[in-house]
Amino acid sequence: RGPINVLLVRPCDPRSIVRTIAERCLRSCPPDVEGGRCLGGGCPEGEGRDDGNRARPVHFYVLENPTEVLARHILLLHVFLDGTIPLRQRAALYLELFGNSLVQGRTERYLEDAGRRLVKLVYGGGKYEGALKGIMDLNHLRQREKDDLAGAFESWRRSVEYDVRELRDHRLRGYYGERYDW
Repeated sequence: RGPINVLLVRPCDPRSIVRTIAERCLRSCPPDVEGGRCLGGGCPEGEGRDDGNRARPVHFYVLENPTEVLARHILLLHVFLDGTIPLRQRAALYLELFGNSLVQGRTERYLEDAGRRLVKLVYGGGKYEGALKGIMDLNHLRQREKDDLAGAFESWRRSVEYDVRELRDHRLRGYYGERYDW
């Protein structure tokens, strides 16, 4: 039996991937297998529950039109699988990046560092050292899409000027029109 192939068309966030990884991990591995980093790929012989799909890898194919949204998927998966951060802090970081446009200083620093590392995932070949090494394959992307993806990662640097409060104000004024100042 081959791998389980899943196509996600414009999912807007990686919740399906995260849930699948978590469910496969919970169903197949004891918590201490592989240093706490279970990717749902199976357990040592005789451990965990065998539902027939335990040893089958899952391949996700994500079709996302705006490259920035794909970059966000990759970032959130990077945070979810980053074992260098304690679990509680990783969960808070994941939720902050998932739902906020205004982030704390430490999150901003993490985002900039992750952006630098993820550019290496796109272009670096074997130079990338991070949570997604060996489990993410970007070979199906065209070169233009890879360039756009790297551009999105590079735009997360603190040196890039971006005033989210002004952008929000501008969008609300456009949406409400004359009713804005009431």
